[in-house]
Amino acid sequence: MKLFNPSIITSKYRANFILNSYRGILKKGQKVLDLGCGTGVVSVFLKDNLNINLTGCDVKNYLEQQIPFVRIKKEGRLPFKTNSFDSVMLNDVLHH
Repeated sequence: MKLFNPSIITSKYRANFILNSYRGILKKGQKVLDLGCGTGVVSVFLKDNLNINLTGCDVKNYLEQQIPFVRIKKEGRLPFKTNSFDSVMLNDVLHH
């Protein structure tokens, strides 16, 4: 039996709010890094609705959704070359 996960409903509500914030900023086909992607629920919603190429990145793998994911190295460095992405998102990260 699958347990009800209230975070998915909350995440989808937040995802709609975040989606409206990025409309007109992120363009179809752009390579976007979701820094602090958490469960990936918001990431997948944005990827699907904005038609972006999204990669998630976080200090730990908390994913509940399937997205390309890279773990942040222990020293806090992002494991990407300069100019690997067109945009970087930080959604719900700084409050932690």
